[in-house]
Amino acid sequence: MISDGSVYRRCGCADPVTGRQYGRACPKLAAGGRHGSWYMRLELPAGLDGHRRRIRRGGYRSRQA
Repeated sequence: MISDGSVYRRCGCADPVTGRQYGRACPKLAAGGRHGSWYMRLELPAGLDGHRRRIRRGGYRSRQA
């Protein structure tokens, strides 16, 4: 199955209690502004071995980039 993919924003902030990254759930991302980086994900057809393939790229300053 091939999808159109998605574009999303995330950051590397960590929860002070657990030490784990918030990622897409960072409270600063919801506040807007320029916090975090933009990433894109695209699902590709299965490879010759039958395994799922996907492309993930990120670190863009804006959604348009």
